[in-house]
Amino acid sequence: MKNNAKFMKKLKYGSMAAVITAIVIAIVIVLNIVMSSLMKRYPIKFDLTSDNRYELCSESKTVLKNMKSDVEIAVMYPEETLKQMNYYNMIPAILEKYQVYANQGKGNVDIKYYDITKDPDVVSKYSKNYNGTITQGSVVVSCGDKVKVANIKSFFTQDSSSQNQTQSSSQEQKLLFVGESTITSDIMSVTDANPLKAGVLAYLNGDGSTSQESSSSQDSSSQTIFSDMAAYPVSQLYSLLDSNGYTCSEVTILKDKLSADDYDLLVIPAPESDFTPDVISKLEDFLYNGGKYGRNILYIPSPTAKNLPNIQGLLAKWSIQVEDSYVLDDDSSISASLQALSGQSTMAPTATISNTDAVGELPNASLPIAVPYSRAITLLSKNSDVTASAILQSSKTSYQRPLDSGENFKSSDAKKDVNNLVTISTRKVQLDNTSTATSSILVFGSLFIADPSVMGNTSAYNNANFVLNTVNKMTGKENSVVIPQKNLEQHVITVSKSQLGALRAAVVYIIPAFVVVCGLVVFVRRKNK
Repeated sequence: MKNNAKFMKKLKYGSMAAVITAIVIAIVIVLNIVMSSLMKRYPIKFDLTSDNRYELCSESKTVLKNMKSDVEIAVMYPEETLKQMNYYNMIPAILEKYQVYANQGKGNVDIKYYDITKDPDVVSKYSKNYNGTITQGSVVVSCGDKVKVANIKSFFTQDSSSQNQTQSSSQEQKLLFVGESTITSDIMSVTDANPLKAGVLAYLNGDGSTSQESSSSQDSSSQTIFSDMAAYPVSQLYSLLDSNGYTCSEVTILKDKLSADDYDLLVIPAPESDFTPDVISKLEDFLYNGGKYGRNILYIPSPTAKNLPNIQGLLAKWSIQVEDSYVLDDDSSISASLQALSGQSTMAPTATISNTDAVGELPNASLPIAVPYSRAITLLSKNSDVTASAILQSSKTSYQRPLDSGENFKSSDAKKDVNNLVTISTRKVQLDNTSTATSSILVFGSLFIADPSVMGNTSAYNNANFVLNTVNKMTGKENSVVIPQKNLEQHVITVSKSQLGALRAAVVYIIPAFVVVCGLVVFVRRKNK
């Protein structure tokens, strides 16, 4: 009987232990399933880095939550290899966040990793809709037949410039992460159902030809210098539009018809000589669009070119006149180091938005807009059928300096007044009893408003947001956003002495003591039963 009682007691406690074990295992399995499901929809992982390198900015989150399409991001690099590389190990964590926030909306982001050195055939899936080359390290963002390609190397860049300091060889290089800007912009581009078409005029001469095509007697050395200087801001402007819902292409006026059916927007960046009457006629026909209007031009004058009567005549019909002078301000200005001028630091007049309706709301209105070497713009009053207004203006302490002024020029003798830096002129037509259409000419006085050092530096200047918002307002485009870059710090996790002491105490003393106490309690209870 005594043996029977012992057996039943062992069976009872054994059965209870088995049941408890089974319940614990079931709870763990359920928790794993629930947590896996939650992690796909909510950012349960916390970013403890001081520079928030593993978290998306609010702009990217909004884009993903409002996305209604399914997007695939294919990284042509093994995931495990990326995770073992310094800085590059943040890319898989960032992409995981894209998947998480997209799942909170109606869309989806599917992340895939390929080693194309072992599986080169995978490239053909994307290359049929992409004219460029997809190589090891490429990051392919696709939606349907729309494909955008970047490279993980371009996600990181060095920046040694500073808003308030001149560039020097001893200045510490800062590592910037621009990958989030690239990925979010590419997602917006491939999911945009109604992209606008932008033609960017590529030329050096007023007749629309390049330097190789030109038979002009103009000094070729000055053209070469200007082409090198203009290449940086024009390329940056092209990239900004191309990554924000504009299908961009280069246009040569001599060869292309500039049909209003082919383009919604024409960008004319800094012509060095005057346009021929035939080119002017093409531009006028483009804006008129057979009486339907609805077309727009962004014109940026050259920093140096003068005596352009045909171009000035076209602008005058739209109540705009570009002066042969720069806007400077000795009392109210900001510093900008321009990549187009080999990092040379210059002072730009402090700019104020005077027409908020033409710009809209900027994400960080406290950041300055740098407009270096801006030509002054005058609004004429000779045309009653157009509405012209200033968008960006200098302060009352600014003045104009003629382009051909010499060393004898004295700023103290110049007239101080508000000057226009960016203007817009609009013509409206009544299509029928209920609808109207408009065509506009937007003029940026400064080519360097799009310089990579200012428009690319989204943490110091508001140039990118200002340019994109203003162009979007003119063309009627919505849902574009500029993603701020991340300044990466060398130390990933910062821990104070008190935090380090608490962590050491928890690991060395508290956790082991808790385990020992639990063990003693279990031992005593089992011994007394």
